[in-house]
Amino acid sequence: MSAPTNDASSDGLPISDGVLQLNSTRVLVWPDKAALEARLTLCKFIHLGKPRSIEVLISSGRNKVSHGRVSIRACSAGLRLHTAETNIVSGNCVILRSAQAGSIDFGTMDARSKTTLRMPYGIDSDLSEIKIRVDVSYTVEEVGYQFNCTEELPIRLPLSVNVQDNFQARVLFSNFKVDTANSIPMRIGDYTMHSTKAFQVTLPALSNAPLTIFARQPLSLVAQIRQRRQETSDTLMSLSKEKTLMLRIQYACLDQEIGTTLENALLEALNESEFGDLSRLLVTVLGKALLSALSPQDLETTGLLGEIQMSSFEQDLWQSVLNGLHPDRRDKTAQWLAKWQAENPVIVLPQAIDSRNVLGLTVPFEIPEIPVVVTGRLETFGCGGGPEEGRFAAIDQSLLADLSLCYSRHWSKHTDVASECKSLSIKYEVQASSEQWLVGGQRKGQFTAEV
Repeated sequence: MSAPTNDASSDGLPISDGVLQLNSTRVLVWPDKAALEARLTLCKFIHLGKPRSIEVLISSGRNKVSHGRVSIRACSAGLRLHTAETNIVSGNCVILRSAQAGSIDFGTMDARSKTTLRMPYGIDSDLSEIKIRVDVSYTVEEVGYQFNCTEELPIRLPLSVNVQDNFQARVLFSNFKVDTANSIPMRIGDYTMHSTKAFQVTLPALSNAPLTIFARQPLSLVAQIRQRRQETSDTLMSLSKEKTLMLRIQYACLDQEIGTTLENALLEALNESEFGDLSRLLVTVLGKALLSALSPQDLETTGLLGEIQMSSFEQDLWQSVLNGLHPDRRDKTAQWLAKWQAENPVIVLPQAIDSRNVLGLTVPFEIPEIPVVVTGRLETFGCGGGPEEGRFAAIDQSLLADLSLCYSRHWSKHTDVASECKSLSIKYEVQASSEQWLVGGQRKGQFTAEV
């Protein structure tokens, strides 16, 4: 809500959820669609090895702001906001030196311009969400105004990444499993892992992007990693610090994609009607209804079919705000909304991910140092069939097999073997399911390998 700062006529009046209570009269207050607006969101691109940040998007609307101040206060215990490290990531606005702690002063903003501020934060306790209040005081033509909002932001990552390494003599296969951390499906737009001076990485490209993953259907990525050959031990030691690789994933939460699609459809219809001035009021109601109307089954259905069923929303979801309008306009608005909802029973979800919903996650991981890698290979022979027919064996037929073992120090940075032991004692064991295989002969053994 934006209002002149020198207007104190509402001091002491009870306000609840933007509704001013005057005896038995309900007064509904909402900002004009062209007024200044500030939105608080988490930083869209997260690096797990760096501090996280929040972003404040300020849209000036029709106002030409001469100067302003953003005051941000933490409303959650254990939340620390580093306002002194705030910087501008987009927009032509300039941050001025602030004389008040916890505030950021900014300079001129042109009409219909946007500025994004980024601020790091830290938490001292295990929180699933953080609550922050933002107060924006600004001056337009020597008249002061103020915008206030309070946001609750979930800070837990919506997806999880697990890795399992399989070392071979000269190559490493890293299997990454990308899964949802909750019941909300994800749309994977792209993923990359670049090679470094120390390692060469081969990762299959994503086909048919975006790819939707569900809670019980994770995405499996297998990266082939090879260590680059180095001529001297000094070069290898200098590259030991570069053994960290980065997996970068671009994704979007399906519920945010649904919300953006519905907002775009509603805004387009409102702008073509006589109720365009109610856009910020009605879009806010639609966003709140989205959180409670869609069940996990609805989200999965939307992810599979690519369609949003408007039947999931209640017909009277607008009633709470329409009661605050004038009776004549309330009835016309209710009829128009009912007609719009009836004419759009299904809204198609766009194939491409909306740029406003694109999120990024950078996962750093180190290649572990393995002093010795021992690999085994079991090769059977004595089966019938030629090369073209393929090899086959009958049930209960005894098969002979050769077990080949090899060892490698390829994944160790210590190349001076003189200071190391000159022999290795290696133990092995052949394991098999007793219900399917009966292994005869020596199943365990030990041998000494000369380095």
